[in-house]
Amino acid sequence: MQSHDKVFKLFLSDIAVARDFLSIHLPPDIGERCD
Repeated sequence: MQSHDKVFKLFLSDIAVARDFLSIHLPPDIGERCD
């Protein structure tokens, strides 16, 4: 596993961080489909 993969998985394992990240980077129509 690449080092950036480990960092990405570590950050996204925190639900609050994952929500913030996805709300910033996903288009609104896709974000609305996510729970």
